[in-house]
Amino acid sequence: MRHFLTFIFLISSLLSFGQAEQKEKKAEKVSTPMNNSVSEPALEEVQSISTSKSKRSAKQQQTQQVSSNLSVTLSQASRMRNQKSYTNDQNRKLSAGVRQLKSIDETSFEYHLYNYLKTPYNFSEIESLKKAESINAYDYSVLTSFAAYHFIQGNKSELDAYLSRLYQGKYFSDDLIEHADIVLRSLPKNSILITHGKEDTYPVLINQKIKKIRSDVEIISLDHLLSEMYRKQLKTKGFKLPNRTSIDTEFLNQFVKANQGRKIVCANTLPAPYLKAIDSDLNVVGFGFSPVVSRNSNVKFYENELLSKLPRLISKSNKVTLSNSLPLLFDVRNHYIDKGRYEESAKVESWIRAVGKSLGRSEQINSLLK
Repeated sequence: MRHFLTFIFLISSLLSFGQAEQKEKKAEKVSTPMNNSVSEPALEEVQSISTSKSKRSAKQQQTQQVSSNLSVTLSQASRMRNQKSYTNDQNRKLSAGVRQLKSIDETSFEYHLYNYLKTPYNFSEIESLKKAESINAYDYSVLTSFAAYHFIQGNKSELDAYLSRLYQGKYFSDDLIEHADIVLRSLPKNSILITHGKEDTYPVLINQKIKKIRSDVEIISLDHLLSEMYRKQLKTKGFKLPNRTSIDTEFLNQFVKANQGRKIVCANTLPAPYLKAIDSDLNVVGFGFSPVVSRNSNVKFYENELLSKLPRLISKSNKVTLSNSLPLLFDVRNHYIDKGRYEESAKVESWIRAVGKSLGRSEQINSLLK
């Protein structure tokens, strides 16, 4: 069973999370005299303006270059498939880049933003984030950082405000929002959902907090676990946390084992190394994997909700949801076979083939069905 699940969640890792960024652009206008004969004082003024503009342009180019390097480092950190904690090299590059930005222009948006982001969820630098927001309140990183801050702090109204901005501003695609809705609805009552990354976490929070879907589900982001304050809060809720400073695959493994009495479900969007690292036998539970045995709830969700959604999901080619529906569909199909309900199993197989065709994965799907 475990080998089967490994193959399935490797197929379901087809996901391509997209994120939209909105950046406010400001244009500067410099007035110049219209006549051809320019007096000496006026010429000096024009030269002064030109020199000042040239200096600003050089400063902006320096800022953009350093910011681009920092953005690459943060992007690489977010894409690591076995840990969330920054590496020593990433920490070094981030600290050095922020020092460069400060030396170029310590009043810039870029300096304030990266000064906050250089250490994950270091709330002692929250004033830098506030200054970044005062310059560009629509930046994606500013909005998600404040959403995380208020989520961890437990500030409900402020969290709702930032999640609403992310939702109304279309920072996440409709497909991602719909996928998060289905994920929540697929889970057993009082589940603990482990998520990974911004595109995985915030659409789920938007559905739960703004659209009021499945308030019984506890959402734990591997990103948020980087916050010492958040880990302390989980302990007050009765969770047992590993004695590890690094948030990585082994942290998740130990966390799952230490909290076996709870309905922990790892979203099947987690990178495969996290799921492979879990010692317990994993079962398909909704749109996730868990030591919890919940086949009956999978069948119920398929029959009552997913079945009616599949035609539209396939017609609009929602690849995020379709790829992540495969583990559940296979589990339901196997349940029907075990129960001798061959007509229903054949129907599920037809849906699996349709999903595989939509994803361009027909060959792999057909080999699994054999």
